[in-house]
Amino acid sequence: PGLQAGKFDAIIAQMSMTPKRMEQVDFTIKYKESSSRFVAKKGTITEVTPAALKSKTIGVQRGAAQRTWLEEQGYSNIRHYETTQAVELDLIAGRIDLLIQNTATSSLVFFKRPESNDFEFVGQAIAIRKGDNTLRECFNTAIRAIRKSGEYDAISAKYVPFKLLTEDQ
Repeated sequence: PGLQAGKFDAIIAQMSMTPKRMEQVDFTIKYKESSSRFVAKKGTITEVTPAALKSKTIGVQRGAAQRTWLEEQGYSNIRHYETTQAVELDLIAGRIDLLIQNTATSSLVFFKRPESNDFEFVGQAIAIRKGDNTLRECFNTAIRAIRKSGEYDAISAKYVPFKLLTEDQ
């Protein structure tokens, strides 16, 4: 509304180019790639499918592309917030089980707060049979080695024009 009312000239805030938004505003070419991730208290969530999170409360910013995606994918128990900060504060306070937001926002803002030390990205990992610690550690060792050697970045750069995994992940 502020853009349309002339209060400012542009919005640079991780705004996704959805068909509905394209009816209301124009967009430039992309200036960066955007991805979203779930964040939860360490060790509390391992699987992020709609079925696995059926009894969990997910926080998301109202009007965000992630909100639409959650609903389209069949997630339930979604709590909407006016700002990303409000979502983050409720996660820290334990009023929600996890949040979903832009990966950069989590990395550059949420995880920089001292009170976020007990939280982690969840999802986008390799599933291993429960209790098969040997196999899990083999995968973890291989993932660490390929990242440390630089081979992971070289392979992803060959196929994807943006960094798939930041050093903090």
